Parts: sequence; structure tokens; C-alpha cells
Amino acid sequence: MSERQQITFEQLNERSNQLAAFLIKSGLEKDEVVPIIFDRSVEMFISILAILKSGCAYMPIDPHIPDGRKQKMIADASSKTLLVGEGYQIDSQAKCFEFGKFDLSGMAKSNIQIERFNSDPVYVLYTSGSTGNPKGIIAEHNSLINTIDWIIEKFGFNNEQRVLLFSDYNVDVAQEDI
Repeated sequence: MSERQQITFEQLNERSNQLAAFLIKSGLEKDEVVPIIFDRSVEMFISILAILKSGCAYMPIDPHIPDGRKQKMIADASSKTLLVGEGYQIDSQAKCFEFGKFDLSGMAKSNIQIERFNSDPVYVLYTSGSTGNPKGIIAEHNSLINTIDWIIEKFGFNNEQRVLLFSDYNVDVAQEDI
């Protein structure tokens, strides 16, 4: 994932399954929007996958924007659960889980079976707010799948190739890379 952090696909799958099981046990319900506040890290990817495996949509938030804007976005999304990277805290009505501060050791590593539909939300991104108020844009699974299929066909990608994440994870073009 980076020079400092590495993880196998098996470890990524198992750890995201454990986190998904933890979130569901903690009360996360299907189709909730779960804001995430992380620097780019292995934990960020684990969290994104865990949220998706839980049947929910993730909402990436840049950790460096003002707290007031973060709070507005979280409240606007009616989020009940929030996942943050180590050292990040925010005043919110949502249950805040700081990565590394909860125990996943007893959680199952097996895949979670949750029924998903193409019309289910996959992620929520907020506009820059240049008109005054940022607005949440919901992307559905089918939109992301169609975009990824087009990229694969257009550029001839296959499962032997890798894609780098160049942009911040809270912008639209990054979602295909993730």
C-alpha cells in the first residue's frame, strides 16, 4: 500500500471482514452513510472495504478541512457512525470509532453476506461549497461499476496490473482507483 505499510490481499480481506463484523455488532445498519477521516493508510482501505461489506456507503472527509465543515457534512449526512484514523477526533452526535482503539481479535475473519443492489449507495462525496454550502452527492454501485468497466475496456486493464491512487481519497476520480 505504501513504502511504510504493506498488507496482502488476504490480510486486507480478513481485517476488513473483522471490522465489518465489529461495526455491525456495534449497531451499524445497512445503507447508513459512514464518514471516514483518515490520512492515506492501510487502515483507510480496510475501513472503506469494511463499510462496503457492512452494506453501507462510505463518505471520505479530508482530515485537514476545518472541524466546522466536517461537523456540517456529518450532520447533513445524518450519520450515526464515524470512523477516524488514529489521533483524529471530532465533536459529533455520531458514534466515533478511532482506528486502533477497539479490539477486533474476537471478530470473524470470514466474508459477511449482505444483500446488495446496483441502486444501493456506495459512497457520498461533498462538493467544494463554492456556491456557499457544500452538497452531498450520492454515487450508486451501478455508476461506479459502469465507470470501472469503461476504464478496463478503454485502457485494457487486467487482473495482473496495478493502479496507483494519485489523488486524495475524498475526490471523485479516486474512487475508481480504490
